[in-house]
Amino acid sequence: MSPDRFVRAVREIEQSPSWSDPIPRPGKLVLRNGKSIERVLFLERLEGVPCTDEIVLEPLPRGLGGVRIPIASVERVEESPFRLPTQLAEKAYRAGETGMGYYIFTLAFVDGSRLNYLCDGPHIDFPELPDGTTGSMICDLIPCSHEEPMPQPLFGGLADYYWCWISRETIQRPEVNR
Repeated sequence: MSPDRFVRAVREIEQSPSWSDPIPRPGKLVLRNGKSIERVLFLERLEGVPCTDEIVLEPLPRGLGGVRIPIASVERVEESPFRLPTQLAEKAYRAGETGMGYYIFTLAFVDGSRLNYLCDGPHIDFPELPDGTTGSMICDLIPCSHEEPMPQPLFGGLADYYWCWISRETIQRPEVNR
C-alpha cells in the first residue's frame, strides 16, 4: 500500500465524536502476511513527520514498546469491528466525564445483558468486550453522572489498543461550513 492510499483509507474511517483534540478514527490494520491488528486509534497530529514509508504503533497501556510497520506491508485499513458505535460514543462524550479524567457507563447488548465500565483517558472508543462480542452487538450506552453511586460490579475498562499518529499535513480535517 502506498502512503497516499494509506492516508485515504484512514480518512474513510468514521471519526469518533470525541471532543478532544486530536480527532480519533478507531480502525483496524490488515497486513499482507494475513495478520490483523484489531484496535488502532488513528490520531491526527498538528506537527510531525508526514506519512512516508512506515507507521509507528504505540501500545496502550504504555510501556509495552512501540511497533514499526512498513506501509508497504499493510493490505488494508478499515473500521474496527470492536469500536464503540459512533452514536453511543457521542452519548458518553455529550454527558461528559463522570470524574476528572474518567467515564463510568453501562453498556447494553442486543442479548439483553448489561455490563458496567470505568474507562480512563480522553478516548473511550475500545471498551473491553466479552469474548465473541463486537461493537455491533452494543445497543445502548447509559452514562453515570458524578452524583450517582458507581454501578457494581464493574466488568472492565478499555481494551488494549494502539495509537497511530498521523501528521495533519497528511490528513486534513474536513471543512466545516461556517
